[in-house]
Amino acid sequence: VVLLAGAAPWTRTDAHALSSLGELLQMRLLERLREALGGTYSVSVNTAFSRRIRQEWQVAIQYGSAPAQADTMYAAVREEIARLRSAPPTAAEVERVKEQQRRELEVQQKQNGYWLNTIRTRVEHGDALDTLGDYLTLVNGLTAESLSAAARRFLSEENRARFVLLPEK
Repeated sequence: VVLLAGAAPWTRTDAHALSSLGELLQMRLLERLREALGGTYSVSVNTAFSRRIRQEWQVAIQYGSAPAQADTMYAAVREEIARLRSAPPTAAEVERVKEQQRRELEVQQKQNGYWLNTIRTRVEHGDALDTLGDYLTLVNGLTAESLSAAARRFLSEENRARFVLLPEK
């Protein structure tokens, strides 16, 4: 597990950028760790940006590998993170993230639970209910530049931790 974390003021735009960055990083890591290196079956990148009590964000990257490949896989993860910080994603990658988010929204909007959680969250945080439809605006406004800025901001090496679970000998 690789964990990156920090404190920052929460905004809906930044929370969406962090989530989108997580999706992009997961796509890249799947290609690199599973397809190119053949070192794992799955990669999971989870992001969170809390508004209360403390405004903090985190990126958690999880993958399994053979103990002998742990350092190689970790080096590849750090390289992909550095690549995202130094160069913007391609237009195709941005469109892939946006399309995935549009499809997920289309499915979720057909569920009562989506609407209940969205309304509950807005009420709990004192947000205006006219923000209910703003997610698609955030998705459509996503750009390579905004993802690149999010990578420089959130994929910092300052607060990084690595955890390796090894089998008993």
